[in-house]
Amino acid sequence: MLENQICILGVKIDALSKQKVLERIKDFLANADQRQIATVNAEFIMAAQADERFRSILNNCDLNTADGIGPIWAAKFLSSPAGSGDNKRGWFKLWRMVFTGASLIFWPSYVKSIIPERISGVDLMIDICHLAAKLDKKVFLLGGMPGVAQATAKQLSLEIPKLKIDWRLKVARPFKTSGFAPLGQAGGNWIFEDEEEKQNLVINNIKATNSDILFVAANHPKAQYWIDGNLSKLPSVKIAMGVGGAYDFISGQVKRAPKIFRQLGIEWLWRLLLQPWRYSRVFTATIKFVVKVYNAKDK
Repeated sequence: MLENQICILGVKIDALSKQKVLERIKDFLANADQRQIATVNAEFIMAAQADERFRSILNNCDLNTADGIGPIWAAKFLSSPAGSGDNKRGWFKLWRMVFTGASLIFWPSYVKSIIPERISGVDLMIDICHLAAKLDKKVFLLGGMPGVAQATAKQLSLEIPKLKIDWRLKVARPFKTSGFAPLGQAGGNWIFEDEEEKQNLVINNIKATNSDILFVAANHPKAQYWIDGNLSKLPSVKIAMGVGGAYDFISGQVKRAPKIFRQLGIEWLWRLLLQPWRYSRVFTATIKFVVKVYNAKDK
């Protein structure tokens, strides 16, 4: 692994502050290489356990930030002394879990000694847009529910007047609700709703805008699959990033958690209160994730 990079359950994360992340993104935009960014949360890590392709894509991303308190806690827990003898699977390990968990509230600087801060997908997307405006780079918004990308572009334009941004496609609903279908035997070449022609039309639409940065609003691993299979077809795009439901928050379609929830790392609880149908995803990202990390083999 590279310097400042750690591994949680087989998924690499860059242990960087937001300032360092933005410096790296600025460097990405200054050269000709194409880069993929992922904001990795506990759900991503759990999905990667069963999805080898998703795990491979994440580990080949050029920058992975920790989106959520789960990876921050896991990084500290897994780096803590394992004890010796029976303690590795006994009371000492349980104490490590309780102590690091409690430290999230009472001693956050201790837990954040490995990964310095949480960088959410919404916040990073907005920060990248500010950077794009300063560097005269153009942004394209792909995906999202009907009308939401346009509303997101409008809101970002109000907040960042100098931002060059586009969202327009001559294709309705580019992503299937249920996921992607593979194109023949071409591994990783994922297509849109019905046919290859539709994908080509979307690619050509984006190419015509000559955009430098591409945000893809689709659930994981859809966004990451699409970027992995199509980024090379978009030569002007230097940075591509899956942003999940970020458009919903930026456009105001979904109210974001109060600041105190975000500071405590329990934004997931707010979303569960607003969207109780997400309970299975929240259960996976909290209880199942904690159990999986707890049972991970000590070094």
